[in-house]
Amino acid sequence: MNFDKINLFQLPSPCYVIDCDILKNNLKILKTNCDLLEIKPLISIKGFPLALLFQDMAPYINGLSAASLFEAQLAKCMGKEIHIHAPAYRPDEIENVLKLCDHVSFNSLSQWQQYQSILFKGHVNSSIGLRINPEYSEINVDKYDPCMPHSRFGVTIENLLHQDVTGIEGFHLHTMYDNNAETFLRMIDILIDKFGTFLPNLSWINLGGGQRLADIDFPQNPLKKRLSTLTKNFALDVYVEPCEAIVTECGYLVSTVLDIVNNHRQTAILDTSAICHMPDVLDMPYQPDIEFPVTNDCGNYIYTIAGISCLAGDIIGEYRFNSPLHVGDKIVFSEMGAYTFAKENYFNGINHPSILLYDRAHGLRIAKCFGYRDYELQYL
Repeated sequence: MNFDKINLFQLPSPCYVIDCDILKNNLKILKTNCDLLEIKPLISIKGFPLALLFQDMAPYINGLSAASLFEAQLAKCMGKEIHIHAPAYRPDEIENVLKLCDHVSFNSLSQWQQYQSILFKGHVNSSIGLRINPEYSEINVDKYDPCMPHSRFGVTIENLLHQDVTGIEGFHLHTMYDNNAETFLRMIDILIDKFGTFLPNLSWINLGGGQRLADIDFPQNPLKKRLSTLTKNFALDVYVEPCEAIVTECGYLVSTVLDIVNNHRQTAILDTSAICHMPDVLDMPYQPDIEFPVTNDCGNYIYTIAGISCLAGDIIGEYRFNSPLHVGDKIVFSEMGAYTFAKENYFNGINHPSILLYDRAHGLRIAKCFGYRDYELQYL
């Protein structure tokens, strides 16, 4: 998206901008790759809960993946399959979860057993699954690794062996995070090696997210053969949830420089915040690229870019610019499509950025704005 040709001063600041053309192109590539591999893509609401675009996304995916009752309720507006998996389900919510969702995965044998009386009442239409833990992943950051030692996610093969799992129709697992096809191949091999004796009795398997299936050069041939073991040999419906690779690069965050503070280094304070609006910058951590003004991180003017909250660590990163920054300048961050507005919060009473949609046919349009009333309703 070329922000040099957009009058940024006409936009509300801060604001998220979703490039719907990029999103649609990514979805087309996803569908092409998944059709060739004979697998069924879902989008995880936890990464991209922008329901106002669900209908536009519907032609390219099989449905949505939820991790809570609220997410499942939001998924209804798409009118397609709803899958859910959560570390635990509340007793006061489980019946609604089962009514709403087509596929319900339990995180543990004990949770599945706890709700047997409800499951066997005879009116549950959900296909019931169990989350498994293959005790293998190639994720380098522990807080994002669901298969790290002593993980609370899923049932290991040691705990599953010799268990009567009659009534379980599917398995769910998640071991990848923005990984390539080689990692995907190794994950499938380990799955079959460890849990292969259970697969003939299942009807579906959900391989979670983290795959680069929206890449136009994603290598299909090696994976197609390996996946056919699941789709053909075991006759399984195979689902995937590659959310982040689909939506990250279609999102931007437009912000304004409010002040320049000089304390042995130059710090530009923005009207946005890492902790409020892009918390993964602090959680991962990572430093997003700046789309405007183009920096290439090689200019002579060095600034620490910081947020507006009172958290001392509300720092987005250090950047080099080709010219000095001034109060009122615009800064646009890229890679803001996933886990941004999904995780934003009202810390310090800082308002949420507006949400704008863009496509070449219609240009920019404001989809949603926030104000004091939205903040007030959270606490009154």
